[in-house]
Amino acid sequence: MPASSMLAKGLLDFVCGGATPTRPSDRFIALIDNGGVELVGANYARQTVTFAAAASPAGSVVLATPLTFASLGLVAPASVVSAAAYDSSVGGNLLWGAPLLTPRYIQPNDTFIVSTLTISLS
Repeated sequence: MPASSMLAKGLLDFVCGGATPTRPSDRFIALIDNGGVELVGANYARQTVTFAAAASPAGSVVLATPLTFASLGLVAPASVVSAAAYDSSVGGNLLWGAPLLTPRYIQPNDTFIVSTLTISLS
């Protein structure tokens, strides 16, 4: 999934001299199942993400610290097929999303660790 329309508009406004977009104070990563829905579980929560400074001239950023979704407390096993970034821990605006290189099948109380996450503009 590419950048959301909200993010694309903000980038275009910034570059082309339109309204100055407000930068999100935090960014959160959500796990998405094979039905295109964010996981739901007793202990599941989006994880705050921190990225290192953007590479130049490559135009990419990498995850600064691994993310741990611990003991998810899912109702049933799930296939995690993508990750999505939001500007809020609940609800909020979708910033971007992307499929995982290798989807993962997880059990209700598994821990899911994201150790590598790279975002590139092309």
